[in-house]
Amino acid sequence: MGSGGSTLKGESAYVLSVEKGWKEGTETSAAPQERKRSQSQSKAPVPESKIAVESPVTNRKVLSTTSPGNVPVSSISKVSGGAGQTRSIAAASRTVQPSAGVARDLVRSEKFSWLINGGDFSALNLGGIENGRIIGKGLMGTVRLARVSGKNPAYFALKSIRKDYIHKHRDQRHVAHERDLLQQLSNPFCIKLFRTYQDANNIYFAMKLAVGGELFRRLSKKACFLPQVAKFYVCEIFSAIKHVQSLGYVYRDLKPENVMLDEDGHCLLVDFGFSTIPDENGQMKTMCGTPAYLSPEQLDGKFTNGYQKIVDWWSLGILIFELLTGQTPFCNNPRETHYEIYLRILKNQISFPSGFDADSKNLVQRLCHPEVPKRLTDPDEIARHQYFTVPWNAVNARKLIPPFVPRIKEEKDKDHYFNQYQETSEPADSADSCKMDLDGF
Repeated sequence: MGSGGSTLKGESAYVLSVEKGWKEGTETSAAPQERKRSQSQSKAPVPESKIAVESPVTNRKVLSTTSPGNVPVSSISKVSGGAGQTRSIAAASRTVQPSAGVARDLVRSEKFSWLINGGDFSALNLGGIENGRIIGKGLMGTVRLARVSGKNPAYFALKSIRKDYIHKHRDQRHVAHERDLLQQLSNPFCIKLFRTYQDANNIYFAMKLAVGGELFRRLSKKACFLPQVAKFYVCEIFSAIKHVQSLGYVYRDLKPENVMLDEDGHCLLVDFGFSTIPDENGQMKTMCGTPAYLSPEQLDGKFTNGYQKIVDWWSLGILIFELLTGQTPFCNNPRETHYEIYLRILKNQISFPSGFDADSKNLVQRLCHPEVPKRLTDPDEIARHQYFTVPWNAVNARKLIPPFVPRIKEEKDKDHYFNQYQETSEPADSADSCKMDLDGF
């Protein structure tokens, strides 16, 4: 179970009414029909000033712009649902480092005793961790399913980032931002960090394993969601983004690939590699993220003098559209270039299909208005929009019943919702890596 607690029989819970709104009950909503998903990807060459990272699952590119005098943004691609989250265990395991240790007082899932939800990792060294197969890959590193050595298996996700990459791209500050934010997160819909480690070549993040896989994978199977199903996910994602911003950070890479599902079917926001703290004026200037989710002010930074945290709410509007249609509003076909997508974003040409839910349409239009002063940007106002006919105390208490619960019955099913990745040999020790000791890991 995740950090909030599961809904038990007889306990007051909320489920989406097929008509509209929320009501108390125990039945889940119907699932939409499966059909093929069509998502635009750009295959155009990326300028040297940008780093393009292809997700091995979705092929949707993540952009990070580096300019003279600026520290490059962390460019971790989607890994198992985020730049550092879950996947499955391999039959053959290996030890990361010879030193050993024991985790104390592990908190295990109420649903699966082999799944870690928390506990004291302070005494657990890398030598006490057995690595399974790769469950996610990025430009900077990998994510593996890992387990604590011992009689009773206890699984979690272990994300590693190469120190030579951090050194080469002067990325220490952004890696530190990711670590600091993960340590502060206390929302039931954000991934949980257990501990960080480092050795001569890598830094590591030990985190909760979201065994339900990516929301994007679920969306791909269904092509699109019914309005009430999409609303369930949007409510939990909204709560997570609001929490991130309450800590002074901006997320900057919201998309279905960066939302995982836990064992109960609830959302977990992952991949905080692009998260940052704005300057004293609340401004940011680095262009990063996924092309189809970028706001006009991010693309037109030369004239807008940067952008602010409201870009997270723009991307929420894009996400709502994608959950309901199976594609983003500014992408027409897979052969389009980034430039074509950018032009459509700047012109704000959103075309809603017939039958698009009216309240969803109104919210998307207000979140993605081309003129910033007319945009809905205050999270409290967003929460009061007519789209959210939902008791927020029930949302944050994880009392909404998920429309889909991962079909996991036993330990061997833990990798059921993740793709296979080819194993690669570890790079040779780098002189740059061995000289660098990162504070706080």
